[in-house]
Amino acid sequence: MENGRGKRIGSLQALRAIAFLGIFLNHAGLKFNWSELGVSVFFVLSGFLMTRGRSASDYPLSPLKSFTSAVKRIAKLYPLHILTMLIMFALQLVWVGGFSNIKGTGLVKELLLNTVLMQSWYPNSAVCVSLNGVAWYLSTTLFLYFVFPYLLWAAEKMKPYLRWALLVFMLMLQLVFAFDVVRKLGTENNLYIWFMYMFPIFRIPDIYAGICLGKSSSLSAEPSGDDKPKQTVMEVLAFIITMALCLWRHTDPYKSVNAALRNWTTVYIPMAVVWVCLFTRRGGYLTGLLDNKILKLVGDLSAYAFLIHFALIKCIGTFMRSAGIKATGVWKALVVIAELLLSLLLSYLWKRIFDVKKKGVKEKT
Repeated sequence: MENGRGKRIGSLQALRAIAFLGIFLNHAGLKFNWSELGVSVFFVLSGFLMTRGRSASDYPLSPLKSFTSAVKRIAKLYPLHILTMLIMFALQLVWVGGFSNIKGTGLVKELLLNTVLMQSWYPNSAVCVSLNGVAWYLSTTLFLYFVFPYLLWAAEKMKPYLRWALLVFMLMLQLVFAFDVVRKLGTENNLYIWFMYMFPIFRIPDIYAGICLGKSSSLSAEPSGDDKPKQTVMEVLAFIITMALCLWRHTDPYKSVNAALRNWTTVYIPMAVVWVCLFTRRGGYLTGLLDNKILKLVGDLSAYAFLIHFALIKCIGTFMRSAGIKATGVWKALVVIAELLLSLLLSYLWKRIFDVKKKGVKEKT
């Protein structure tokens, strides 16, 4: 993973892998996961890496050029998105009994929205996660990449403390809106879930936090060996706070204020910032341990595995149910491990195919 225009920050690939694993564990049906934090880590990382070593002048402030640039950034994932979407569409057709029974199911609408990556704008979380459910992330990312140049331009016009103050204001604004929506709709309403997690505008603070981090001069200094114990303490504290936060977020709120605080986005952005900082510096024993070849490999495959794993889990689950197979205990763990390994294997094969095609196009040109 490139550090802007500078050297590669390999440790951030390990962080990307950890974020993906948290999302995977959630979709695999395990209670111990950090999926919401993982999504924020992805968004913050995007803003951080696009900002690091660059300036607003590198990104022209033209709506057409911004949109074209955003499309190019996700172009390598689009063919895989279409393939996994069609697989899930075929699976849905089997569930409804074929094309003759498709009328009234909403499948055509979902297919169109997913094809043009507009599903995250539809104010219903059930529609947002239709077909290959995780693709809502691509839809939201496309918008965040589009507004990124304008956010970067605005950030460069401000002093550092004002940038961070604006981020705090954004987070407070999220809580205000979340409180108002949850007070009217409750926490289980599909409109509320969409608004606080998938709505592209609601996710602007994620990528803006990455911009603030990318413009932070404190991350340019390499930690010395004498700082290792201190950095390790900070990493352990961050781990404890993160686990406590995830457990707290999943407790049942009793009042609207508590429910608003427990929305699926706001509380995770500061923790994502902390972990991007820690893995960028890699100054302690914990990040040093996690910065290994296995996690880096998973991180390299995570963009493809992110799209593949959800469809794969759904397909395997459908097969097991139709065969009357119910996995529990050790067998459940083995199924989850198999799903993970198969997701990574398919991602590796897809990446190899894509890289070969890309190399062939370059050689022809």
